[in-house]
Amino acid sequence: MAILPIKDLHTRPPVTGWAPFALGFRPFFLAAGLLSLLLMGVWMAVLHGSLVPAELPPALWHGHEMVFGFAVAVIAGFLLTATQNWTGLRMPSGTPLAALFVLWLTGRLGFLIPGLPVGLVALLDLAFLPVLAAVLAVPILKAKQFHNYPFPLMLLALACANALVHADALGWTSGTARIGLHLAVYAVVAMMMVMGGRVIPSFTDNKLGSRARRWPLLERLLPVATLGALAAALVAPVSPVTALFAAVAALMHGVRLAGWYTGKLWSVPLLWILHLGYAWIVLGFALMALTAIGLNVSASSALHAFTAGAIGALT
Repeated sequence: MAILPIKDLHTRPPVTGWAPFALGFRPFFLAAGLLSLLLMGVWMAVLHGSLVPAELPPALWHGHEMVFGFAVAVIAGFLLTATQNWTGLRMPSGTPLAALFVLWLTGRLGFLIPGLPVGLVALLDLAFLPVLAAVLAVPILKAKQFHNYPFPLMLLALACANALVHADALGWTSGTARIGLHLAVYAVVAMMMVMGGRVIPSFTDNKLGSRARRWPLLERLLPVATLGALAAALVAPVSPVTALFAAVAALMHGVRLAGWYTGKLWSVPLLWILHLGYAWIVLGFALMALTAIGLNVSASSALHAFTAGAIGALT
């Protein structure tokens, strides 16, 4: 698996324009941090009935915004910057980047502006991910970086998950909101599997002078076990097949994480928090396996390990 070229910054095209919109991570990382704080205040207002989100029920809106607001902002900032480093091709900056950011922002504001038609709210929210996928796909295709093709595809999977949520909210379907939200979380888990596999061992090795252990066979089979577990959990959360895939995924992610470990990482908070965040993925699949075999484990335990644990720590 290719490693994020952390040191090869000299290959990156020069950036120009207003500093906050010179690189993709700047507006989106800042917005994600602010949104995580604002959402707590807005959620309190929603709970007390002084604010009612348009289109979505309050609890569903809360989960939706943690994924499609906060997590997607972090993913967008990372991929817009990393794709420029990977391909050596210029990514949107200045006005085009600002326009992309505004597209994400209008999706967040649409839920909170009174009187907007619910169809318009859905359209504003649905627009961002397909556009982001296209923006990333162009340089990746030009550079013929086959190993990076999954990123635009995973963004489209997120877009489909978002469409399932809105279709249910608009009354076009029934019961797809829960499926869509679970699919969205699982798509983010798949992204963290890929991003974490590139960034965490590379950061650890570069900072500590260590050498992470990697097993090619494990890296080839890990996506199969991971996607198999996530797909099975969507279709049949309680089943032997889901339990088997989830248990294998937990074991394989645990072995992968152990290969990156060095005792020296505890002296660097930025590193151990990344390792701890990845450990939540291991725990999430373990909890998924326990739920799947019918043990008295809350069905939401794995979901919260992935969201509050892994997404919270890694993003």
